[in-house]
Amino acid sequence: MEENEDFVNGWCDRQELELLLLKSAYSPEKLRCFPYSTEGKDETNCDERCGNKVVRRLRLPCPSMDDDTALEIYIDVDLILRLPPGYPSYPESAILVDARLVHSTEKKIPRPAEENRFRKVGMEALPSLLEVCRHEASIAAEETIEAAMSIIIVADTWVDEHWRNVASDQADGSVLNKKNSAVENEDVVERQFILGRRLIYSHHIIAQSKRKAIAQLASELDLGGYFKIGWPGIIIIEGTEENCIIFFDSIKQMRWQHISVRGEQQIKIKPTESFDDCRLFEKMEELGKDQMSFLAEKCRDVGLENLFKTALKIYENDEEEVIPKKDSTSLYGAMVLVDHMNDPKNYKKSLKKMAKETDCTLVLTHCLIASNENSKPMIIVIIFGQQIGVKRLFKLWRTSTIDVDKRGKKCLERMISIVVEGEICHHILELQVFQIFQRTCDHHTTGKDDMSKISRIIGGDRW
Repeated sequence: MEENEDFVNGWCDRQELELLLLKSAYSPEKLRCFPYSTEGKDETNCDERCGNKVVRRLRLPCPSMDDDTALEIYIDVDLILRLPPGYPSYPESAILVDARLVHSTEKKIPRPAEENRFRKVGMEALPSLLEVCRHEASIAAEETIEAAMSIIIVADTWVDEHWRNVASDQADGSVLNKKNSAVENEDVVERQFILGRRLIYSHHIIAQSKRKAIAQLASELDLGGYFKIGWPGIIIIEGTEENCIIFFDSIKQMRWQHISVRGEQQIKIKPTESFDDCRLFEKMEELGKDQMSFLAEKCRDVGLENLFKTALKIYENDEEEVIPKKDSTSLYGAMVLVDHMNDPKNYKKSLKKMAKETDCTLVLTHCLIASNENSKPMIIVIIFGQQIGVKRLFKLWRTSTIDVDKRGKKCLERMISIVVEGEICHHILELQVFQIFQRTCDHHTTGKDDMSKISRIIGGDRW
């Protein structure tokens, strides 16, 4: 017991000394430490079980793309190091490394479009920063040595070398494009700004992390509008056209069952007009699950009823052009009968992973066909997606060791039967009756009559 306490005190003491070293090496503006006593009280509300936390503020310089000014834009990134219990004494207790862009509240340089362009570049560059830092953490963990300082040094080196090259290439390319554009448009006297609007449709918005990310990103990009949570999820944004593009490009990187731009508007604004006076929404607001009619009313009040109707795939002409987003191919579906699953838990897990890789929607249900209570329910899998994705999922399904045989040895699936496949109704994923079926089928056995109704809804008489 005493040896164990000595060991715990050993790694605790080593962490404490490391924190003292970091605090002495950096100012509070550049580095913050959160020990156990304050870990649960800081603004990030971290779990105390994560141990001590170190936040190193990295400043990514962005060279100006304007030849007429020497001012430099910068992007702040928080490098977050979590020192778990047991670090650095346990090899398996490696430092956990994460990083995120920081929303700068100081708008000293009035060039939001240029800054946002670099923020997008910075977001794309973060994985390479995490890769080198996590590699350093893993090496130190194997040797059970302190790693926080070495990780920070690696991050600083990444900023000086990798990031500066990336930012310089971005600036050089933008300057070249700017000069070419100036030559092509030297006869243009008046410059026009574009006010953009988007209606974004998702299968659902429930996760608190997504709701927080939507609100925060809209604030960073100075976008107004509404987003309704629940089934379906609707997001309406308004702001500069470039920021609308950046917003959707950013959120679509999250994990979604389905998300797309259903409608959009672009309004040209002359320099003599006030950009803010043309806006209809001041800030982004969250609406509840049952506030779809409220959202429709808000859009109707400001003259955006046609934009709202694109959520239902109803497109009408308007004074500002509403551009429908069409899928590259028709929605394709298939119904598959599975003979058995010897290892159902891992079978379903593997199948869902394949669906994610092929960008398909997958529904698995057990259907009781016979009236005999002792009869075995049939295993039915329904798949939706683009045709190329569904075909690729079938290939993965048949060529992967997705199940086990009677002896517990991994084996290929040879007993599936495709009952029907082909193009299906685009609206199927949006129908409330199907969404209810989709949410409950994993927990309940579907009756013969209900399965027949769902099949008819999906593919008509053919299904």
